[in-house]
Amino acid sequence: MKCPKCEKEMKPKNYGDVEVDKCPECSGFFFDQGELETLMAGGADGVKEIEYTELSNKQDMMIGSCPRCGVDMEPYLGPGNLRIDRCTKCSGVFLDQGEFEELVSS
Repeated sequence: MKCPKCEKEMKPKNYGDVEVDKCPECSGFFFDQGELETLMAGGADGVKEIEYTELSNKQDMMIGSCPRCGVDMEPYLGPGNLRIDRCTKCSGVFLDQGEFEELVSS
């Protein structure tokens, strides 16, 4: 599956019982429906192993296509006014580099 933002091939990574797709190029994460909620429900201790990088505002403002459905993802404001990209068709979520760390700390 291709990254919605930089179009590099994403790699599956397991975090506990949750398999997410991570872009090795831009460090973005794609979560299928329910994966982000499952991971967050485990508390911040369950997500410490996820590697963090600095937030890229330029990439955050790009509109990406859902790697599952191919439709344009739509931004919405999450906790702390964090701009999160979501697919309106399959409910997948893409977090740009650094956004997962912000989400966990909010």
